[in-house]
Amino acid sequence: MSKTLQFARSLFGDEGLVLLKEWNGPNGSMGAYHAKDVGYIYLLVYIQAQQRHCTHQYPDTEKDQALQDAEVIAVFAGAQEIVA
Repeated sequence: MSKTLQFARSLFGDEGLVLLKEWNGPNGSMGAYHAKDVGYIYLLVYIQAQQRHCTHQYPDTEKDQALQDAEVIAVFAGAQEIVA
């Protein structure tokens, strides 16, 4: 399990968060996670050097839009998708 997923589970208090995609960049990491129990997709951007994070949520019916938005942010940030 990635550190970003661990952080997201702790932040949202949801051990059931499911990883959809994650990215690592020069300034931090980002992930898209599905919270099945509450029906949301969460985007989490974590900037390690500043110990800051930002989140955004989408209804899980908007999964395609959430992943598209995450990919745009990742490209802008110069992050690379983590492929397992």
